[in-house]
Amino acid sequence: MATPSDWFAPAHATWSAGQRHKALQQLIDHFNQRPRPREAGLFKQISYYLFLLADYRSASQILAQGHVECPADEEIALNQVVCLSRANDAAGSLAAGEALAAQGCLNPVLFDSLASSAARLKRHDEAREHGSRALALKDEQHGGLALAKGWQLPAESPSAVAAGKTRVLSFGLWGKGPRYLNGMLHNLLLAPVLYPGWRVRLYHDDSVPDDFLALARELDAELCERPSSDTLRQRLCWRFAVADDPTVGYFVVRDCDSVISLREVRAVQMWLTSGRFFHVMRDWWSHTDLVLAGLWGGVAGVLPPLETLLAQWQPQHVETPNIDQWFMKECVWRYLRESLVSHDRCYSLQIKGRDSLKFPDDVLGEAPGGTAHVGSDEWTRDRAFQLRQLGPWLKEASWMRDSDV
Repeated sequence: MATPSDWFAPAHATWSAGQRHKALQQLIDHFNQRPRPREAGLFKQISYYLFLLADYRSASQILAQGHVECPADEEIALNQVVCLSRANDAAGSLAAGEALAAQGCLNPVLFDSLASSAARLKRHDEAREHGSRALALKDEQHGGLALAKGWQLPAESPSAVAAGKTRVLSFGLWGKGPRYLNGMLHNLLLAPVLYPGWRVRLYHDDSVPDDFLALARELDAELCERPSSDTLRQRLCWRFAVADDPTVGYFVVRDCDSVISLREVRAVQMWLTSGRFFHVMRDWWSHTDLVLAGLWGGVAGVLPPLETLLAQWQPQHVETPNIDQWFMKECVWRYLRESLVSHDRCYSLQIKGRDSLKFPDDVLGEAPGGTAHVGSDEWTRDRAFQLRQLGPWLKEASWMRDSDV
């Protein structure tokens, strides 16, 4: 997307050049020189930078002032709700969000935040209602969009289309961060046990440490190198290339830092016997996206070429690290819903008269306790456990020597 016309372009040029803190100071200096009421775009630009710097509290404060100076701007009010939620001010976010909803706002992002904040306050019935509303609104917006001319599901069953082809777990990895490298290592160790007969495929660039790549090869990963010059959008979507591979049958796309589990495998097994081509999972209160970019799967060759869709796609908003999920929502969801199994712990979404399914574990009364869920980041959730599990593999790991763990 092009830079919004009401942003301060010199600061954004500095930001785009990688000088983030300098850009923010440049923007604030310009902002402080403007007469009141200041332009709505400046409040949005400052809060966007603060959001990407993970300073959610400051972002919410600048947006609160923006709401005072630009009271008719719904986007400022909505962004404040989101930033309050990210700043762990669940009560403040819920109050601001309910006020915005009472004014008739139907932006799905509002209901994302209402669900998250209500869940944090353990108001789970409200959270369930808000999250299901968010999903329904997103499906109304994107589920009925036109399919590619001539596209249709194969006449054969999914198992027939996938017969004789490789089953693949697809990941994308770059950089030296232990959160992602350790998570990927744990996935490599668990894959032969939890996904026997499946191949782990790792899309990566040359920023990944050589000793990690050597270890991945020893653990039988298929390595697919990508250009280090690729943009963040391209990197986040590397792993989707598996959907276009004619040698692949069934595939699942996963996050490196989210370690695979028996809970997800049981859901995948249910999908594999369902007679449907695609699968999505939502397993936590924050899972109000139609498709979580690391919790979906399908049969390769059935979707339109995703590389082409990605190249042609022009997002309507400035990009964030969730750009891969925007792409899935705006470009891919309409196809998935044509033949879908969805597992959902917290919410409900009816597609073609079929509701989301409970996870098999939940049906058996075996839902995990605490915050554990499919797709959770093991490094953040239980780092000590991860380090104990991986200890022998990490003794000589360069990425651990270089970290402050």
